[in-house]
Amino acid sequence: MGAKVTIIYCTSWGYIGRAVALADKVLSEHKNVIEELILKPSAGGVFEISVNDKEVFSKLLEDRFPGIGEAEFLIRNEIEGY
Repeated sequence: MGAKVTIIYCTSWGYIGRAVALADKVLSEHKNVIEELILKPSAGGVFEISVNDKEVFSKLLEDRFPGIGEAEFLIRNEIEGY
């Protein structure tokens, strides 16, 4: 069974560009193991990332966006089971 990646992003603050860019990177790197990638619009300044329903990053909890390569690293680790 493949991985399910969900990216919840705030439409009010215009985070769609970040969400789409991350989705593109994830699909490029994990094209053979991604079963489902969900981009879910939301509000309230959220930028949340989960893999197989396990949250791997939360902008609301961290009070920041993921650093360069950080989101990809967290997603890769969860997909590969580290």
